[in-house]
Amino acid sequence: MVWVDILLCVTAAILAGISVFSQWRHECNIKAFSLRLREDAASLLELRYQENWHRQLESAQDFTETVIDTSTATVRSVHMGIAKIPFDTLESFAATRDTTRIVRQTHDLISESVYTSIRGINKAAGFLTRAGIDMKARRTKPVLPPDEEK
Repeated sequence: MVWVDILLCVTAAILAGISVFSQWRHECNIKAFSLRLREDAASLLELRYQENWHRQLESAQDFTETVIDTSTATVRSVHMGIAKIPFDTLESFAATRDTTRIVRQTHDLISESVYTSIRGINKAAGFLTRAGIDMKARRTKPVLPPDEEK
């Protein structure tokens, strides 16, 4: 009978130990899960911040490109309008008409080349800037641990 009591006590102690160990393991899992949730929340906040920053960069780039394009068109228009005055005046005289036409054509050709080049460079710079922003956005996305990648 004593052995049965001892066996019952040992069994109760083992079951109590298993219960305590199971409880401790459960608490460890909860703490680890809680920590992972906090890490994921921080990663999500960082990702949202980066996305917002990239949107602001894209908006600033679009705005800058538009301002340069509009300013170039305005300067071109004013320039051509001002240049037209002396050319029209000189073309009204027979003695200077032929030479003035050649000079005007040369002036207009060079001017159009310059303004077209400015617009082209602006578009290319805008394209490269957008590509750089997009590359930066792709590189800053969070990397999932191997067990979560799909």
